[in-house]
Amino acid sequence: MTTWYAQTTAPAPPEDVLDVLTDPAALARWSPVGFDIEEIDSERLRAGTHARVAGSLAGREVRFDVAVKEAESGRLLLQACGPVGLDVEYTIAPAPHGSAIDAAITVRGQRGITKKVFASALQGLLAVGGLEVALHRLVREAERQEPRSLKTKR
Repeated sequence: MTTWYAQTTAPAPPEDVLDVLTDPAALARWSPVGFDIEEIDSERLRAGTHARVAGSLAGREVRFDVAVKEAESGRLLLQACGPVGLDVEYTIAPAPHGSAIDAAITVRGQRGITKKVFASALQGLLAVGGLEVALHRLVREAERQEPRSLKTKR
């Protein structure tokens, strides 16, 4: 089991960052692992949401079942089960000019040689800065986001 950490700041308020984090349409644009959502049981990620995603890892197609454990109050916590297990946590807190974002991804290896190859490939991606790149893309998405205060006035 290995955990990867990254942090950054965004010039957007925490609620706008969380809005991007919980938008299924935005996930594929900023996620450290490219994937497509095959099934999802809600329009936004919230506690209790389940989804099935597919993508490519180590040159092979893989699928993950995703369960959202928490998606509010500045925190997104989810677990993904597939060829490897993933525990993902994003926390967002107010910062002087926007938000401070912390990310943690734990890769849980599975038994079997193929699953170890997938775990190694994912860890390799994260080791070369995949999580930092994802946070950079998340910040760009949050900057493009229409402020939540304008959305609620409609």
